Formats: sequence, structure tokens, C-alpha cells
Amino acid sequence: MAGVCRVEEAARSILAVLKTSNACLSSLDVLARAGVCSKFIGRLALSMLVRRGMVRRVPDYGSRRMCFAPA
Repeated sequence: MAGVCRVEEAARSILAVLKTSNACLSSLDVLARAGVCSKFIGRLALSMLVRRGMVRRVPDYGSRRMCFAPA
């Protein structure tokens, strides 16, 4: 397995990606840029960050999906 495979490390990596990005990113874009090893680990980390208030979910009206941005 390559990449970040622990939830805490994935959360740190995801937060760093979102803070350096100028755009609101979809969950798959965030996970790919952060180098998370699986969607399951990445989505756990994203939901943890949303619950803690570090990341917010933003509606992406062009694609009718949610994207993520730093809080």
C-alpha cells in the first residue's frame, strides 16, 4: 500500500491540501491530492474534520455535489 493509510495522518494531509488550494475541491480530488491510500480512510478523515469544524462542506451548484473547503 502506498500513501497515507491512518485516519489521523490522512486528516492532517487533507487539511494541508485544502489550505493550500484556492478552490473548493470534491472529495475524490482532495483524497487524490493528499495521497490517501483508500476512499474509506479518506472519507473517515473528511467527516472527522467536518465534525471538528476544521473543514466545511460547500454545495457545488455546477455538478450538484458537495465540495470541501477549509473553515
